[in-house]
Amino acid sequence: MAAAVKEAEAKKPTNPPKPVAKAGEAPVEDPVDYKLTHSDVVIRTKDGVHIPNDPNDFDRREYEAWGMAGGVAVPADPPATAAPIPPPEAAPKAANAGREKEHR
Repeated sequence: MAAAVKEAEAKKPTNPPKPVAKAGEAPVEDPVDYKLTHSDVVIRTKDGVHIPNDPNDFDRREYEAWGMAGGVAVPADPPATAAPIPPPEAAPKAANAGREKEHR
């Protein structure tokens, strides 16, 4: 059974190391981990997972703990605006006037 545990640990994905600033350089900012949406769903940016607003969801509890520790999520994208629909154009009166005279 210990071999199965070691095998599972070996297959477990590891997170990449956090970036570190070199001597004399400005500190490297950690990338933002979460993005808000126009609903109550939050997106984890590193893997695109959509996190529902469910207090029993592990990812949601992790997100909320991150926020309580000072994390700030990227705001939601502005809503897409549809192009205005142009009003229907009226038929030119000059073109119709000439045709009415021809039919008389």
